[in-house]
Amino acid sequence: MLVPMMLSVASATAVSYSYRTKASSTANASSYTFSSLDINSAAADRHVHVAVHYGDSSSLPSITSVTIGGITAVANKTSTGSPASLVAIYTAAVPTGTTANVVLTLSGSPDQAGVGVWVSYGLSSTAAYATGNSTADPATATIATVNGGFCIAAITHTISSAQTVTWTNVTERYDDTIESNAKLFSAADAATTGANISPSGDMSGSGGVVGVFVSFG
Repeated sequence: MLVPMMLSVASATAVSYSYRTKASSTANASSYTFSSLDINSAAADRHVHVAVHYGDSSSLPSITSVTIGGITAVANKTSTGSPASLVAIYTAAVPTGTTANVVLTLSGSPDQAGVGVWVSYGLSSTAAYATGNSTADPATATIATVNGGFCIAAITHTISSAQTVTWTNVTERYDDTIESNAKLFSAADAATTGANISPSGDMSGSGGVVGVFVSFG
């Protein structure tokens, strides 16, 4: 997916961001709570960005809601793949606290789920600047960016043996198997310059893959 960009656009305010933490569970439940996750220092302009990963051995439930510190998050991009895998990026304005519970409420009970957490300061809203998705291997998309902004890329991969993801044009933050011979979840990020960016995640083996790519600024 290509989002055209004719001119380099600068963020209206100074934006900073950082990757904070990840968590996963094999609870096989319709609600997953990841408790006391690091969301850095409180601030009036803080946003928390969560990559959501999950999959199932058969059917794939949808996301009913994602809350971060009790605040309902907005879906920036969601994509599903075959067999039965989902990846999404959600964002909420969370001005208080230094840790937060991330709660996924789903329409069914996937075998496992995982999340990754980023924090940013200086964004004016929860909205993404540009988004893309992919079910190819390598998973990649070309998206527009803001000068002084950032991009988050996330992948869920259905696997039958131990595998890894090699990321290009972004910095890997995690690359983990949620459950043996089940789902791999991986994510990366990069500061952006206003030029289009093409994050790419290449699997070390075969299997279903789905990726989402979101820029902010």
